[in-house]
Amino acid sequence: MSARAMGIASKEYHEEVGFDEASINPVGTGPYRAVSFTPDERIELERFEDYWGAPAELDRVEMVHVPEVASRVTGIVNGEFDLATNIPPDQASALDVEGVETMGVTWPMFHVYVIAMNTAPTDDPRVRRAMRLCTDREALVEGLWDGKAGVPTAHQFPEHPLYDASLNFIEHDPGRRARCWKRPATRAKRSSPSSRGATTSTAISPRRSCSSSGRTAGST
Repeated sequence: MSARAMGIASKEYHEEVGFDEASINPVGTGPYRAVSFTPDERIELERFEDYWGAPAELDRVEMVHVPEVASRVTGIVNGEFDLATNIPPDQASALDVEGVETMGVTWPMFHVYVIAMNTAPTDDPRVRRAMRLCTDREALVEGLWDGKAGVPTAHQFPEHPLYDASLNFIEHDPGRRARCWKRPATRAKRSSPSSRGATTSTAISPRRSCSSSGRTAGST
């Protein structure tokens, strides 16, 4: 119930108008009501005076879908937007102007890559192990995220209540790659479609920057 991508909607309304109409003109339980909605373009909200909780702080909010990063940066700098989200670190320096405040946060998420275990050469576990040991996640964090990210040591986040700082499953050890390669290979069994694919994490938790100065521009 607390997930950002979920909410409470009226069952009767959905049954009355159908899913498509209810998606465009929703009836929910939030502090704002939708005034207009154009898919993939914009949505306009206004304060819902009969909201059961504390009144919304803003009278009206307009959210605009702007997929191009440069357009979001230009818009916030020129005063076209009051808030712009999802500004990558390599563009953040363009926001160092008077009247614009930048804020960043490290999201508890992983960037992962998927390796097929059914075809050569990645059907050999030694190859997969060597790829894992040769992946320099610190270099990825510096090169892709300007150091504004974290390199976890396992598939868990410090924010999790069961986080264990002593775990260290994700290593970068190119020298060990050669030693692993000398070990006997045990190939993946191809017995059923459910065995296709293995997932391993690049262990990058990117920090998304947003500029706050209203009107909101974002991307999905």
